[in-house]
Amino acid sequence: PVEDKAARATVHQLIREHLGKEAVSDTVDGAIRIRSLYHVKTKDIRGGIRGRQRDSALPVSWDEMPGHYCEFLLYKEGKDTMDAIDHICRTTRLHTKVFSYAGTKDRQAVTVQRVTAHKVTADRLLQVNQHRAPVRVGNFRYVKQSLRLGDLGGNRFVIVLRDVKGCTEDALKTSLVSLSEHGFINYYGTQRFGTGTVPTQQIGACMLRADWERVTQLLLTSEAGAGQEKSRPAQARTHWKEHQDPAAAAKLFPHHCVAERALLQHFARRPENRTDYYGAVMAMPFNLRKLYAHGYQSYVWNCAATERIQRYGLHPVVGDLVADHQRSAQEAEDEADAALSTEDAAETNGRDRILSVVEVTADNVHLYRPEDVVLPLPGHRIRYPTNDIGAYIADLMKKDGLDPHAMERNVDFISLPGSYRRVLAVPRDVQWELLRYDDPTASLALSDLERLAGKPEIHSDQGRYLAIRLAFTLTAGQYATMALRELMHQDTSSAYQFHLSKQHAQHASTSSTTTADE
Repeated sequence: PVEDKAARATVHQLIREHLGKEAVSDTVDGAIRIRSLYHVKTKDIRGGIRGRQRDSALPVSWDEMPGHYCEFLLYKEGKDTMDAIDHICRTTRLHTKVFSYAGTKDRQAVTVQRVTAHKVTADRLLQVNQHRAPVRVGNFRYVKQSLRLGDLGGNRFVIVLRDVKGCTEDALKTSLVSLSEHGFINYYGTQRFGTGTVPTQQIGACMLRADWERVTQLLLTSEAGAGQEKSRPAQARTHWKEHQDPAAAAKLFPHHCVAERALLQHFARRPENRTDYYGAVMAMPFNLRKLYAHGYQSYVWNCAATERIQRYGLHPVVGDLVADHQRSAQEAEDEADAALSTEDAAETNGRDRILSVVEVTADNVHLYRPEDVVLPLPGHRIRYPTNDIGAYIADLMKKDGLDPHAMERNVDFISLPGSYRRVLAVPRDVQWELLRYDDPTASLALSDLERLAGKPEIHSDQGRYLAIRLAFTLTAGQYATMALRELMHQDTSSAYQFHLSKQHAQHASTSSTTTADE
């Protein structure tokens, strides 16, 4: 209850101002009650749950709503964003096309992100919370615009590093301070280059050369990696090579092999023309085609960043490109953070996010800091460094049969404008805590659901093992795995980290058994 009458009046006024068309409020026994204006009872409606009454919360008219989009927070565990949206669609009987979001979240994490749904009410979405799946929705509001790829401002990470050893706690603190103050090399993470038998950038290079036949060969006939010979994709590729039956091979590929299935389904629809490789590639989803091309750009950028730092160090040198400080400070900062970071996002939503840059000269080099230096992602609307790094990029791309100065194409998804990316990324709001623990499976960081349930924060200075609970914010397109690699100086791929976790659990189990025997 809110005892102060003036305070209650202020709250009621805020509700009228911000939720005037959605809800009304009143006071009951000193407590403020908020009620939806659009909550109605109805029997089964199209797309609803059959055979029983339910709350549909359908508005009388969407024109009376503050906006045509219901924005909400999506909480998920053990699923990527598309899997979570698919779960919502199954439970609410909605089509995936009504949902939009600013970016996808990894399945390996517990994540929260904003999503918008077109002409869908909050009450209908609340059906999701009645199911056991680790997907929850909440924090609803109606808005005028949908989210789009590229709208993401950044990500907040909370990460626990377990079984930390090989250095003192003082040394750890020194490394953490260095990360927060000086940042890390802003590499694209390994997930940018895929986990298939053929790296994304290799397929991307073929696309940029318009070698459509080679693209299909790489996707459909590449050899399986070690230990993957009996996997479903490997068996499907073997079937295709031996029988050349596109319909049968497409059925053998699991649904997540979207590119391979699209190619084969195209060939199955046109059996008279098995050499229509361009048509087959164009049958792949547009964003997936772009992903391969952007994978090649990311590969070139990573190589150039390594060469740039090895050759010149971190500080600006003559011939470098830097963010233009002559523009307003806020404009430069906003564009620097958004400007590809992820070029696919910039192109998907049609916004011009290519950062304005200037060349470093002997006269202005003193004006710039290490974090101002940028490197280009190859394209037809950007400049290249005039020092040795520009020549390095040209030589690197020449090996793949490409020219960085001739990137315009007649095919839209491979006619890349290019952009710029900061060489250094400095995380914001870095916080950390050193913890001690004994159980390698114990939760050392609370999820949002656990906080809502009132579970207390975890703090411990007792135990055999040392852990770091680390929290920081990165702008869109920056990779937490690269920040961790800078901190730990070891492989941060999910496969390697899973291997370390398994080793840790086995060691802890062996140690506890030995202690019990003694």
